[in-house]
Amino acid sequence: MLFNSYVFLFGFLPTLYVLYRLVVGTRWAPLAPLLFLGFSLIFYGWHRPEYLLLVLASVAVNYLLCEQMDRPAIKTRPPLRRAVMIGVVLFNLALLGYFKYAGFFLDEIERLSGWTTSFEQMALPLAISFFTFQQIGYAVDIYVGRAHKVGFLKYFLFVLFFPQLIAGPICRGSELMPQLRRLGVRRREAENLVVGLTVIAIGLFKKTVIADSIGGETDRLFALASNGGSVDLLAGWAAALCFTFQIYFDFSGYSDIALGLARLFGIRLPINFFSPYKAHNISDFWRRWHITLSRFLRDHIYIPLGGNRASEARTLANLVTVMVLGGLWHGAGWTFVLWGATHGGYLAVNHLWRRSAVGRRVAALPGARIGSIALTFLTVVVAWVLFRAETTDQALAIYRGMLGVNGIDVPWRIAELLGIGGADGFLRSRYISATETVQLWAQIGALTAFVWLAPNTYQLVGRGRFIQTYSRTPWDWAAPSGRAPLGGAGLRLHPTLSTGLLAGALFAIASLAILSGGEEFLYFEF
Repeated sequence: MLFNSYVFLFGFLPTLYVLYRLVVGTRWAPLAPLLFLGFSLIFYGWHRPEYLLLVLASVAVNYLLCEQMDRPAIKTRPPLRRAVMIGVVLFNLALLGYFKYAGFFLDEIERLSGWTTSFEQMALPLAISFFTFQQIGYAVDIYVGRAHKVGFLKYFLFVLFFPQLIAGPICRGSELMPQLRRLGVRRREAENLVVGLTVIAIGLFKKTVIADSIGGETDRLFALASNGGSVDLLAGWAAALCFTFQIYFDFSGYSDIALGLARLFGIRLPINFFSPYKAHNISDFWRRWHITLSRFLRDHIYIPLGGNRASEARTLANLVTVMVLGGLWHGAGWTFVLWGATHGGYLAVNHLWRRSAVGRRVAALPGARIGSIALTFLTVVVAWVLFRAETTDQALAIYRGMLGVNGIDVPWRIAELLGIGGADGFLRSRYISATETVQLWAQIGALTAFVWLAPNTYQLVGRGRFIQTYSRTPWDWAAPSGRAPLGGAGLRLHPTLSTGLLAGALFAIASLAILSGGEEFLYFEF
């Protein structure tokens, strides 16, 4: 069920909220977890009910294996307990591998060897990448003693809790389990309602008004590259930047909605997205973008590989390995592998630069911080082309345009815009009209200024209202003093009439935008 759909916004959510408020603080309060579990099953099975069997089987097997790890007979035998832990990891990876990667690897084997198979790739079950990682994380927490086993229903709800089920945040047991135990307890219901609805309204506006509108331009420009078109300089950079902002506002919007939905019911989820385009280096970018996934990869892959405790060469290899696996996690395709490898290379270069004497001297220069933000943003934009491209050929076509290999159509577009004639019809049809070109670049400029200058949602409503996962000063991208730009220090949304009207206006505009067709969130593909 899509968050940006009328059936969710005006059917599913109000019904759940009313029923929840009817049991809160009453003798029926113990039924609250069951209420959420039932609605979470409806939410997950709305589009493809048959995949409920898969998620039920996954939850049941993981729970039974985690139970085995905590049995006294196994807990006192470390080798046997370690074997059970390995079994949990292998089961989840096998499930993920079969549904997400089997077709990709068999196609590659067939291409390289000529050996044909009759394997038919099944449709990817919704959220499989997320609920498998969340369950692996919980099993590791049980194994090392960071979490304690709970009843089956609580564990079931931990995995299927609908606000974070489809695209995160990937929660630890210690973050979500204690809060789920308190469902039904009366706690600051008015504040929860105000904060939750405000954050949901902001997220919906980002998704339906900004991400979906710029997404149409992204599709058109990348389609040009895939249809044999020769992409010029402006078209290449416009394609890359349009997707850069589409995925930013799409995932930021989803993250806002997820946290807002949970907060309606008194649950504080971890902040998963914190102004990543304000990052001052690529490491900082990954501390801000999909924060809980970065945390998972760090804790369960990078550190076990040795992290930065090994030799310099081993540390660099670990960085690249983790990012290649992170790229493959996003999708079964060479473009995702190359995207991950590119970011791994970025991290390796950043690691060496920060440790070098030259890097430290440059970092101390006036204006170095602003320059590092701009450079980080540029490198991220370049890498996003691989993430969005359907094939490597399509990505290469965009890159050729960005490098100016195919020239630039500015003279013809200016002539058309000024109405002085002489515009070449072929060149014009290759891309978009001069007026549309100017409008698109004005939109790109406005979005660039917004992501660099505006406070994010959690700075507006107060980061203490959610689980903080990013601890730098709120205005860390600005001057070293941390002062807010444009006199925005201390800016906060308070529950006033004007704030309510603003949130209501954003929600109304977003609701009207859904009429044009609610697009899936990009991370639903993973």
